[in-house]
Amino acid sequence: MAIKGIDWSTETLKSTLIGHNVKIAGWLFYDEEHKSQSFATNPTGEKNWRASCWEIHPMTYIKVLDEQ
Repeated sequence: MAIKGIDWSTETLKSTLIGHNVKIAGWLFYDEEHKSQSFATNPTGEKNWRASCWEIHPMTYIKVLDEQ
C-alpha cells in the first residue's frame, strides 16, 4: 500500500481503526504453521495466542464504516 501512497503502518492502523467498525477484504489463508498455537486446533495449548489458523492475508482493502 505504501507504493500507492497509503499508510498501513501498525501505528497508523491502531490510531485509525481501534474502536471502529471496519470492512476488510483480502484472501482467506489457512496458516498451518500456527496450528499448535490456536484454540481451534489445540484447545488446551498453554502457548495459544490465536482463535484459529485462518487469516486474511494479504489484506487488500480496509474501510472504516462508522466514520462521521
